[in-house]
Amino acid sequence: MRPLILITFLLLTVPVGVAAHADKLTEANMTEKDFKEITHTESSEPGASRYPPPEAVHNFSDANEQAVKDAHGAKVVKGRDWKTMSPKDRDKKMGEFKKTMKYATQYVIEVPSGDVWAIDETEYTKLINSKDLKRWTKEEQEKLPKAVKRGPSLTHSDRSGTPVDRFRDEGEP
Repeated sequence: MRPLILITFLLLTVPVGVAAHADKLTEANMTEKDFKEITHTESSEPGASRYPPPEAVHNFSDANEQAVKDAHGAKVVKGRDWKTMSPKDRDKKMGEFKKTMKYATQYVIEVPSGDVWAIDETEYTKLINSKDLKRWTKEEQEKLPKAVKRGPSLTHSDRSGTPVDRFRDEGEP
């Protein structure tokens, strides 16, 4: 009986882990919809305006991240946490930051990772000028595809016969 349980466990968990890795969102496979879902916030208080959302910047390279840390920037929300929050919860979180952080703090969100950083406004300006932070421009956002084309080799069916798409990993043919 135990081998059957182990085999069932492996069959149920291994494909999920592979699919999760295969769906890693990058700038190369991100769509306009993905961008909007990551950056969207809504007022958390009825009748009140929303707090300013974090400014969208391109994902950091290792060198960019080090430059932000050297400027005393701090990651205040991990991307996986931000992405699981509702737009209202994101606004509420931004409100908490505004009430507890230093007045001249700039918030940025790495897109597509979703990591949110708090950076002193003066240091933020220096990082922008040195190109260690690169903002997403309107033109770049408009150039994002509405959808990402997926080849037939990247589609499979689940048990009910419904096609399931996944993104191609960078090293995958």
